[in-house]
Amino acid sequence: MATNNQGLISPTDQLSGPKRRREIVDTLPGSGFLATAELPPRIYEALKTLCCLAAAKKPLQAHEVAAATNLPPSQTAKILQQMTWAGFVESRRGTKGGFWLVKPAGRIRVADIVAFFTHPAPSEERKDPLVQALVRATAPCRKEFSRITVADLASLSSISALIFPTKSEALPQFARRYNLKCSACHTIVPVLNEQGELFQRLGYHLPPALQPSHSVSKLSELIQGADWSLTNNASLAVTDFSYSAERTTQEGQAPSSTSAFQVGSWNAYFAGWIPDTNFFYHAEMDIVAGGSTNVDLSNACIGYGGGTAKNSWYVVGGREHLQVAQGTRAAQVYSLLLSPPLLFENASPTNFVVDQSPVGVNAGYTWISDNYRRVFAASAKITNGDNADGSEILTSSNRNSKDAWVDLDFWYAPESGITFIDYYGKKDQNNTDALGNAFTFHPVIRRQGVFANYMYKATVDLTGGYLRSHDGWLSAVGAPAGTFVGNDYFVGLDYYIQQGFAISGRFDRLNQQITGVGGVGKQNVHDWTIGVNKTFTSSGNIIGRVAYSNLSGRDPLAAVKSTDRLVQADISFNF
Repeated sequence: MATNNQGLISPTDQLSGPKRRREIVDTLPGSGFLATAELPPRIYEALKTLCCLAAAKKPLQAHEVAAATNLPPSQTAKILQQMTWAGFVESRRGTKGGFWLVKPAGRIRVADIVAFFTHPAPSEERKDPLVQALVRATAPCRKEFSRITVADLASLSSISALIFPTKSEALPQFARRYNLKCSACHTIVPVLNEQGELFQRLGYHLPPALQPSHSVSKLSELIQGADWSLTNNASLAVTDFSYSAERTTQEGQAPSSTSAFQVGSWNAYFAGWIPDTNFFYHAEMDIVAGGSTNVDLSNACIGYGGGTAKNSWYVVGGREHLQVAQGTRAAQVYSLLLSPPLLFENASPTNFVVDQSPVGVNAGYTWISDNYRRVFAASAKITNGDNADGSEILTSSNRNSKDAWVDLDFWYAPESGITFIDYYGKKDQNNTDALGNAFTFHPVIRRQGVFANYMYKATVDLTGGYLRSHDGWLSAVGAPAGTFVGNDYFVGLDYYIQQGFAISGRFDRLNQQITGVGGVGKQNVHDWTIGVNKTFTSSGNIIGRVAYSNLSGRDPLAAVKSTDRLVQADISFNF
């Protein structure tokens, strides 16, 4: 899913202007410090990156570091890779992973960073009088570099922790309002079944029985459950406590292992409909995400529905988590495994992620046949689009073009169906050429996907999906235009041993390439994941999950190979 970042200022950005530079230099330990702005660009950018990680106090994704430091995403990825090779940074994949400092910032000296990027002169050159003179002249500077740490630099800046949105899951207040179990709308929370999908499309009204001989009710006439109250319109504790253990290897660096207990998420929801009207609303406040307290309103929308239970329509405005599609299970971000399919969450070189929460307008239509034998649903969205760093545009922007999303769904059998999605948009993209020159270009972003699932005897659910990516790309100003191309897919299987108990497996593969100047050829990433889900209550609102994944492949920008083995376990509560 895409993040929302605050405007951040790096310590090196504050060094502009002789007067300000002198003030900062005077506050650092010692004297004679060579200002960071005078350092070679790669050292300058490395210090900016490390200061950002030091100030964040938690793992950051590469595109979040790029936004915080105002560096191009491609350059940021290279710096993070170099800092990982040097042993200053560690990383973990996944939506709750990222990059962090290996040791406290107070123990990382500026001299350590300089030493990594520079090499001692050959022994024969050390005898050269000019080299000896330069060594003597720079000795005071090197001495100060050995005293100044990343913590010193970070303490002088206004870098602050980033705010991370997370995704909505179950909405237990509806179970209370209708006096139903979670399994009425979920196979196992948070995965929606067909009734759960239609419940959303009908403006949070339960789908009625549709017999051929029965008259069809208007949406406003559908059963509304208990009277409106705060308890059946709000859920204050949708949370999980988790443990993870991971081992990562990457070319050019030693293997690393990590493990942690954490409160993975804590979300609160307020959703329902206004009594005696066709208006409905949905708000989600993410209080804890990735183990850190970061308050963000990732859903904040209001809608209006009309028509009948067989032919209905709706219009929604505001910030809405797209969840990719509102149809078959294969097109849902949520799965029984702890991690979504890679093609939904993987950020492209153009810094675009399919799973996001944009601001805009969403309109949809739903047709249902007698006895729900066939269902056709369509929706279209016009949204603000993304910033250069990949975050959603939430307020006024000089980018006036809008993005368009289309979603078509068809259920052809009980709990089975097919989904088609299409996205078209434009965004600003920052990049750096081979000489280190930063520039901005404006690529067109395209995504088309087909997803399907088939449920066999309410026991075996086969899922699969394919996503085509086609983005504009530019490696340098004046260079021939290139293209980022992705042909990504996944196949999965969920086996329900009994209600509330399932075993799952999925294979993901990303086939990606940047064509034209600067490309490194076709690269791929694949991931095997298996897991077990078990509900611990008859209502299905407390769930335990365990999963193991094995990822391996090369990125499309630098063709660096990495592997990752991850064990995750959590218990989620939905109240």
